[in-house]
Amino acid sequence: MNDEDIIDLFFDRKESAIFETDNKYGNHLSKLAMRILNCHEDAEECKNDTYFETWNTVPPTRPTNFLAYLMRICRCDAFDRIEWQKAKKRHSCIVELTSEMSEASVYKGYKRDKIEMRGDR
Repeated sequence: MNDEDIIDLFFDRKESAIFETDNKYGNHLSKLAMRILNCHEDAEECKNDTYFETWNTVPPTRPTNFLAYLMRICRCDAFDRIEWQKAKKRHSCIVELTSEMSEASVYKGYKRDKIEMRGDR
């Protein structure tokens, strides 16, 4: 099925448009998302989000290059997903102190020393 026929299915609001899009371009979208995200589950979800976004945007617009249109949506969604995953509140770095570091810690007896200093006054 050619691109114009698939776009016509989108304009007719037929669910087979997504099936045909997946048959023709699913591998391209999966590979693109996988190269960016390096996670099969995230890549699959990104591909599905691309179909959803295409379903919502194609009826008002008629893309001239359908593959480029799909790839742009997929790429933007993948980068948005990376940005969401790397947000400060979601991305934390846990560091375990080694015994040498805990022994050399400046703050080890800080509270105790401060309390003793107050008591000496």
